[in-house]
Amino acid sequence: MVLAAAIFVFAIAIKYLGPVGQAAPLVIENIVAEPDHRNWIISGQIRNASAQIQGVPEIVIHIKDASANILHSTRFTPPAPIMHTGEFLNFRFTLTQIPPGKSQISVEFAR
Repeated sequence: MVLAAAIFVFAIAIKYLGPVGQAAPLVIENIVAEPDHRNWIISGQIRNASAQIQGVPEIVIHIKDASANILHSTRFTPPAPIMHTGEFLNFRFTLTQIPPGKSQISVEFAR
């Protein structure tokens, strides 16, 4: 079987939920999902949009079907435990368990 190389860029920013009525301090952005043989490489950036140092929660990657039902979820430890004001962190994770029927990948902070 021949697999065509494809790169998917998700033009979304997923925010860490801050207290009600306040802006989210951490933002996940510039997400790229690309196949690598049998695996998928998920990369992007975390940005501290707040004026304070923030703790960084685990990152959760969801694999969803065409109806947005979650087929599989994987948690990853962030690349650093804290972020300073305005700091960016790059992340890169490898997904090895890709269920059939995958059509969407989403990235968010664990709650």
